[in-house]
Amino acid sequence: MIPGPPALSDGIEPDFEVWKSKIENKLQVNADHISTPELQMAYVFSRCEGPAAQHLAPRMGSDATLRFKNATDMIAHLNTIYGVPSRSDQVFSQYRDVSMEYGQRFIEFFPTFSLLAERAKIPEERRKGDLLRKLSSDLRVRMTGNFQNKSYYELVEICKAMEYHQLNHQDRR
Repeated sequence: MIPGPPALSDGIEPDFEVWKSKIENKLQVNADHISTPELQMAYVFSRCEGPAAQHLAPRMGSDATLRFKNATDMIAHLNTIYGVPSRSDQVFSQYRDVSMEYGQRFIEFFPTFSLLAERAKIPEERRKGDLLRKLSSDLRVRMTGNFQNKSYYELVEICKAMEYHQLNHQDRR
């Protein structure tokens, strides 16, 4: 059994997208305990408070004119309120603009690159080329070899290893 997400209140803390992922994981992983649509709806409602609960409450009762059918329906409703509609355009723009600065460590740059790639839904086959273009010029210069036969994840490991070896070499001086 995995822990439940913190209660959603205003969609900011916790972040709605994070909350949504956690609540969907909880419902999926604990489907044996939260097995019926009614239990799932009650669970989602129990993980909301304040404004989020107020948005759901009118559609929860048996006398509601537009009662929720299931937990997915409830999450979709909260998404219309707390989801960021222009997020895909905004995130894609951030992904396009992100690049590794000269002197920046790969392990500082890569988490941002990876998160934006996921949020912008960049296909894995495109990420390798994008990553190579977005690396700092000093890292690109040190990278030699043909990366055509390497996967995206292999390229990431090569970048991490190069940084590790460079840092170890600097420490020995």
